[in-house]
Amino acid sequence: MAGFTEKLPGGGATLSDGAPGGMTGGTSTRPSKGWRAEHKAARTLGIIMGVFLLCWLPFFLWYVITTLCGEEACPCPDVVITVLFWIGYFNSTLNPLIYAYFNRDFREAFRNTLQSLLPCFVRRSPYGHSVYYV
Repeated sequence: MAGFTEKLPGGGATLSDGAPGGMTGGTSTRPSKGWRAEHKAARTLGIIMGVFLLCWLPFFLWYVITTLCGEEACPCPDVVITVLFWIGYFNSTLNPLIYAYFNRDFREAFRNTLQSLLPCFVRRSPYGHSVYYV
């Protein structure tokens, strides 16, 4: 029987040998562009979530331990509490940088925003377009 191409729900294509009932004997699957885009988005989201956990986990651990233990039994200097808060707040600084690194569209928008805020980083080329140093 002659082979034919069958579309899979994930966007990949399977080559079928024409077996009865749609059964595939010799299959070869290849990832499509949609699958790669989903993989890249999942990786970016995983990195965002990982950075979130790294930044906020110390604060939440301190909060739970202090709540269970009590202020008198587990004293903690105010400087440590302030540092834990600022590590968590630092996550908000890292998010745009992570998105700018992994997403081309976001990178371009981020570059344009920085260019409008910091015009000293833009040098005009003799050919009429801007050269970015961000």
